[in-house]
Amino acid sequence: MAKTMCRLLGQKLRRIREARGFVLKDVEQISGISATHISEIERARTAPTVQLLDRLAQALQVSTACLLELPPLDSPHIHSSGHRRILESPDGLASLERLSEIWSFSALELHRIHLKAEGILSGEVPPTEDLIIVINGEIQAWVDGDGRQLTTGMGLHACTRDRIILSNKSGGTVELLWATRSVYCY
Repeated sequence: MAKTMCRLLGQKLRRIREARGFVLKDVEQISGISATHISEIERARTAPTVQLLDRLAQALQVSTACLLELPPLDSPHIHSSGHRRILESPDGLASLERLSEIWSFSALELHRIHLKAEGILSGEVPPTEDLIIVINGEIQAWVDGDGRQLTTGMGLHACTRDRIILSNKSGGTVELLWATRSVYCY
């Protein structure tokens, strides 16, 4: 493995491990790989085998592909509005438009959300870092059971472990921007 790739992989392993709240001994106990060897991988002193990488991924509850994901883009990419997909709720009160491209090699996703009066967007999510900005209107945002009232121009930045609920508290349609990235895949 190239030296740069070993360094990036080691940094990613450490970020994921620390985000999970694990010390090296925790990962050792789960994976059966010595804490010393894991430390050497994190410090890019050695390169893991594919089997070892798979065991580390399982211990950290991420895919092996997540560990090997390319680093964020180093050059700009133009995204066309003609290829964006808009998802609507069955009741028609909520819509979500993905503004970032699916083929992009980034863990960052950007969405525009419209909630009509009494509209609710609710869902279980993997562990993510989220930034929700109210473009216009008023919402109640619940992140893992913690509720916050947000109005035009306000934002909420949080690490979400389980569930997000966004509820329209305005009389009209609310517009939001929602940036999200996987905490364990970046």
